[in-house]
Amino acid sequence: MEINSYRNHGAGLNRQAVPIGETPKRAGEIPGDDLRKKAQEFEAVLIEQMLKAVQPRSGLFGKGFQGDFYQSFFLRELASKIAEYPGLGLAESIYRTLKQE
Repeated sequence: MEINSYRNHGAGLNRQAVPIGETPKRAGEIPGDDLRKKAQEFEAVLIEQMLKAVQPRSGLFGKGFQGDFYQSFFLRELASKIAEYPGLGLAESIYRTLKQE
């Protein structure tokens, strides 16, 4: 009987060893298409924060928790659409910079 109570499966501490001759991937290493997608998601988060800062508080989405939820959902989707190619150009700039390294 094996006792596995010391293992934390959620933390990824029990990774397999890297074979000899192969280099381990760095923490931030993402393949090309995924890197572009992650840069676009990052741009969307920044746009969402900018929209929240300038969004007037109105009764359009209702009041209270539900109004806040729907307004937040609307801003997140709006930011996602704004960030789609070409967006503001921030995602492309981030992608090119990280791709060079």
